[in-house]
Amino acid sequence: MVNGPKDKKIEGTHKYLTPDAERDISPEDLAKMDKETQIEIMETWFYQHYEDPVQHTPYDEDEYVFIWGGPYDALEELMAEFEGIIPIAVIEKLAGKLYSICPGWSGKAWADEEAGRFVFGIEENALSSLKHGVEHFIAKETDENENIKFAIIHIFHALELFLKARLAKAHRLLIYSKPECAINDDAHTVDFKMLICRLNNIAVNVSINELEPLRKIRNCIEHHQIEADKEEVKQYIGRVARFLDKFLGEELGINLKQKLPGNLYVTLSQAIYSYEERIKKAKEEAEKYVAQNKGYAIESCPECLNITLTTPTLEYGPAHCFLCDKDFYPQQCLKCGTTMLKSQILGQCDMCDGELMSNN
Repeated sequence: MVNGPKDKKIEGTHKYLTPDAERDISPEDLAKMDKETQIEIMETWFYQHYEDPVQHTPYDEDEYVFIWGGPYDALEELMAEFEGIIPIAVIEKLAGKLYSICPGWSGKAWADEEAGRFVFGIEENALSSLKHGVEHFIAKETDENENIKFAIIHIFHALELFLKARLAKAHRLLIYSKPECAINDDAHTVDFKMLICRLNNIAVNVSINELEPLRKIRNCIEHHQIEADKEEVKQYIGRVARFLDKFLGEELGINLKQKLPGNLYVTLSQAIYSYEERIKKAKEEAEKYVAQNKGYAIESCPECLNITLTTPTLEYGPAHCFLCDKDFYPQQCLKCGTTMLKSQILGQCDMCDGELMSNN
């Protein structure tokens, strides 16, 4: 193992930070805490000194070049720091989680930061954008339209970076549109559709329909103009927020409650909660409609993916989603023959980009 940025034993004056960085904890106090708090403080310490090599570590000839020390084994580093303070079983529990995220960790890229270079890893970059997006989303004192605009731009930017961070964990070259070519600072990364496709190909299931509405609005902002219902836009932001809260924990080992300042996480949770409340209401309305109208069933909406779509079973007619508040028409692709529900008549096939024809 290469010597790293942190290679010392516990000293009597040594202190550990709480996850919110509000106070220092002595080894003596740490030993008396409950297991969950011990794990949180150990994890905070670990990320202060080590990072996933995908963040900053150079890559050459299909392997990382650990210029900041490493590869480090999480269990070895945690044992060296906390053995004798925290029970081994608790240390092993956290080590198992960290190993599932990354089997070989790098030391922190302190050297470049101290030398004055601009160092911003992909996850760090994403978290920064997410923070700014949520700040605009909750802002009250300035122009609402402007805040919604920047909330969309920053939150979608964060979404795209987090998805790329997960793809890079499978292999760092997968985030590039042409991984077989020479990679430099000008190399193009994959577009959003290809990003989702590659994630699904490595068994990371992500639905483009869940995230696509926010992307379309972001594109309108960046390339021309935007005209949309404010409540609908807030719903899209809530949908992406709910996705990120779950995705980051499961796929990247990121706990947003620890990473975002308290007030921002509360606001983000409120956005998720309000979206769930709307889903509940839409389901109730769909169930009431089906109970009052014979020949209808409730299915999953092709756009929002919630079980809020009422579809006719006895005759032809549009399906209606009580969450999206849109009608969907059965259409068949002239190219591949696939039948699907679309909100636009004569649209484009999701499977092959062929033209659709009404299935009336």
